[in-house]
Amino acid sequence: MVAVVAYGPDSLVREAARVAPDADGSWEVRLTAPGVYRVIPVGRDSRPLRAAPNFHTVEVRESGMGGLDSRILGTP
Repeated sequence: MVAVVAYGPDSLVREAARVAPDADGSWEVRLTAPGVYRVIPVGRDSRPLRAAPNFHTVEVRESGMGGLDSRILGTP
């Protein structure tokens, strides 16, 4: 199973959200606490997938953010 995981805020080990992409590859996560998050596509056993880019770093402030694009390059 492929999922998009957001770690944070301000932590590389605390999982804040996990969501499976829709059939068209789109996904949406609500990150309500301000701070810096790392967004990573993962596969089975939470292993990061080869993607371009490998991850996104997102800073959440008062306003939202959109338009993060990733391309999965292969599965382990």
